[in-house]
Amino acid sequence: MMGGIFKLIVCYLRNWESFFLIEDNEYFWSAMKIWQIDPANITPYYDIALCHALASENQQVRFISSRFLYDKTLVYPDTFTTDFRYFRLLEDERLLHFPRLRKGMRALTYPITHRGLLRDIKHHKPDIVHFQWSRLPIFDRWLIAQIRALGIPVVHTIHDVDPLFGQGYFTGELKDVYEQVDALVVHTKDSQDQFLSTYQSIPPSKVHIIPILTMDDPNMPADASLKSAREKLKIHPNAFVSMFFGGIKYYKGIDILANAIPLVHEKNPEVQFWIVGRPDMDQLDLLNQLRKKENVVIVADYVPSELAWQYFLSADIHVFPYRHIFQSGALISTLGYGCAVIVTDVGGLPELVDGNGWVVPPEDPQALAEAICNAAEDRDQLKRMGQRSREIVITRTSPAHVASEYIKLYESLVTR
Repeated sequence: MMGGIFKLIVCYLRNWESFFLIEDNEYFWSAMKIWQIDPANITPYYDIALCHALASENQQVRFISSRFLYDKTLVYPDTFTTDFRYFRLLEDERLLHFPRLRKGMRALTYPITHRGLLRDIKHHKPDIVHFQWSRLPIFDRWLIAQIRALGIPVVHTIHDVDPLFGQGYFTGELKDVYEQVDALVVHTKDSQDQFLSTYQSIPPSKVHIIPILTMDDPNMPADASLKSAREKLKIHPNAFVSMFFGGIKYYKGIDILANAIPLVHEKNPEVQFWIVGRPDMDQLDLLNQLRKKENVVIVADYVPSELAWQYFLSADIHVFPYRHIFQSGALISTLGYGCAVIVTDVGGLPELVDGNGWVVPPEDPQALAEAICNAAEDRDQLKRMGQRSREIVITRTSPAHVASEYIKLYESLVTR
């Protein structure tokens, strides 16, 4: 009890301007200094949306990361401080053509930047440090231990229970990081269950469910519609469009969609398939094969954020044929645009859709094709689904709601 009171006094002395007096003469917390860290800028749109949401709730937010080189139009709001301190020597876009060299240089500079960051943390004394990703746990666990030794709570988000990058002697184990932090955040109940099953040494009380927030699109025109989006992309007004949008990676099941396309065209040859996103190298051969098919459009490039709305709104149905995933920012964005969806029964995708759309077995092209054909038969139903999609995200994953959940978690750690 006394320890909790002492921490409150220390917080007050460090942040006296962050408290205010209201009519009943009780002090309430007004603002915290929150540092969000994503060194490799793995999820820039999510990071920006979360930082902006927290700042909109009168929190003092600093986003610490590296420059995102794939979208030159990306805007970082001035509602929070942006600090591009990681990988400064690697900002030349020509280095993207030498991934192995770039990866090695990133590994060399990573711990050096950590040391500089720790000096700033000691000087500025944030109330909360929140890691979005840990790509090199062997160095991150050291930094986290140093931060916690200063009496500053550390939060870590688990975007993927099974990491999509390797762990080993040189990178370190994520388990070592997870055991050190004060709190862990997952986005769905499914992820929480799988995480606790995988990391049984972690107490359940340490793992909190906070959904991915809806990322509002500041670039979307006020009068944006299916009609205007199709005019931009030169899609016929009456065409039926099935859209895959996002990074083209093996685990997202583009090959499964490729096998479903001829099955759909047997029943409805007029369905257009759009596959849009930056591909991994191992997906290029498949995309080249798909380019040869009728009514298949490939946009194998990173779509700038200012143009994204055109692809979301131009489609009748969005498909997520993932073979493995725990949560999907692309799916949340799609629901936020008010779109109908087809997802596979993996991770937290059915939980996010909440019965509003088709859920098909993973790695089943026949089931995926049947769902697309069913969607094509009733556009009125798709409109109703789109309206419900928007309702789901407004009530459950709005920036204000998600920010409030994080603030509650942060406050519980600062005052304990």
